[in-house]
Amino acid sequence: MKYSILPMFCLGVLLGVAGCNSPAARSPAAAHPARPAPKPLPATLPTASPAAAFVQSVSFQYLTESASKPDCQDAAGNSRSLDVDLQFLHLLGPDTLRPAIQKLQCPPPAQRRALVQQELQQLQCGGEDEDTQYSSSASSSVNYNANGVLSLLVSESTDSGGAYPQTNNYPLTYDLATGKLCEVKQWLRPGKERAFRQLLTKYLMADSTGKDFVAYNTTDEEPKPYVVEQVPSLGLNDKGVYYSLGDLGAPHVIEGVDITIPYAALRSYVLPGTPLARVVAAHSR
Repeated sequence: MKYSILPMFCLGVLLGVAGCNSPAARSPAAAHPARPAPKPLPATLPTASPAAAFVQSVSFQYLTESASKPDCQDAAGNSRSLDVDLQFLHLLGPDTLRPAIQKLQCPPPAQRRALVQQELQQLQCGGEDEDTQYSSSASSSVNYNANGVLSLLVSESTDSGGAYPQTNNYPLTYDLATGKLCEVKQWLRPGKERAFRQLLTKYLMADSTGKDFVAYNTTDEEPKPYVVEQVPSLGLNDKGVYYSLGDLGAPHVIEGVDITIPYAALRSYVLPGTPLARVVAAHSR
């Protein structure tokens, strides 16, 4: 996509808050789916008590800001509007007073509206093919919210007049103890990458769509067994860590299919003392 749509929350991340794997961020104690209309959705898990070292989960609701500009004509001379639809994750409750959680709070209303207007000004109508953009949207879904970790899947989409919108889906995972944005694969043991890629491949081949994707992309000229070439971006859900077929170069119709590796299968791969180790231990009880 030509213009990067701002992630739903937190200006702190956008302005360069250190990642959770940097020294400054470590805790001193340790097929493209259609986007549903966003609705207020409270977290199902309660927040930790004020005396806890960090919150186990957060309460939240989705907020949406939209803007339109009428009287645009596309290349065929048809009248249409330019549209922006951005979703923000608004955190709720007294835990938002904690410094770590404050970093994750979405901007206040005036700033949210300004961000939408800024994105609207980036859209162009009737220009060259590579410049034309009729709409842009961004949304997120919270896939894991427990054990001091918040993981969501972000979907950014732009309409440039083609048969399908241009879509970019990617996971974002936060350590609630520090409020830092993290790369889940950084929580794996060093020296285990090849073995972990083989584990990813095992669960890829156990999925019918994944197996068909591998068969389609493997030729008789490649006698070696297929192995995922590199560890993709990983997210967390209630069953394990996951990645999408789109991360492996799958086409539009199946790019949103997720492959999940159960937490129980991760025990020997996880770096001790990391948030992922905490999550795996919690799911092993």
